[in-house]
Amino acid sequence: QPYIDDCLANREKNSESHFELTNNYYTHYKDPVQVSDPTNINMLVNKTFTLTSDFTPNQIVPISVQYASDGLQISSEAANALADWCKKAISLKDEMSGVSPVRFYAVSAYRSFERQNDLYNNYVKSMGQEKADAVSARPGFSEHQTGLTVDLAAVGSEGLSAFKDTEAYQWVLANCNDFGWILRYPEGKTSITGYEFESWHYRYLGVDLAKAVAESKLTYDEYYMLYLNSWNDEANKYPREVIDTQNKKAETNQEAKPEESTPQTN
Repeated sequence: QPYIDDCLANREKNSESHFELTNNYYTHYKDPVQVSDPTNINMLVNKTFTLTSDFTPNQIVPISVQYASDGLQISSEAANALADWCKKAISLKDEMSGVSPVRFYAVSAYRSFERQNDLYNNYVKSMGQEKADAVSARPGFSEHQTGLTVDLAAVGSEGLSAFKDTEAYQWVLANCNDFGWILRYPEGKTSITGYEFESWHYRYLGVDLAKAVAESKLTYDEYYMLYLNSWNDEANKYPREVIDTQNKKAETNQEAKPEESTPQTN
């Protein structure tokens, strides 16, 4: 009930593109759950669902330097989708310059547990753990370890934070689902994803699922928990004794009701 009351109190502020609450009902990194099937392209990795330190994705391949910085790797299916995405952007040439204004490329892709550990610790040293947690994943909790994630930059722009101000970003955002990708950390969803808005961070899900997530207007965290996570298991069922008690109460209440007279018909 407190959560519902909080939702009602903030309903004037919230919309499809923004969600906030006054209080917290979920603690990041508390009671982590190991990803049950890390070979499934649908897997959710966030500040609850985690990968083991020795997990390495299957079929990791180098990304062509036509579409990425040198030395990057990603899963083969995601690599093919990224190539198709980039090729389409390159083909959209400006009539005057003959060059596409929406060219982009990957500047980060697969990261090992060890690499993520180094990055996260550097953030903690420079800004403290609380701020580091808002911009970087702890090792094992990073989507980059899945081999299904890229960080993008526009050709000719400077740095990741500049991506949101480019034509490339506008085109990428409007067309990513057609190539199987989603913007993973949307603006105004920090209370759900645990991360500040990242215009550059995209997750590969395959075309059908990417479009379904986009149409739902939900973050992938929400969509996965509502539609993909298995709830019909013993860990999430009410204990048998609770169900039996509720059934007995219902039967008692029914027996206590006075019998209704049958209405006469003309």
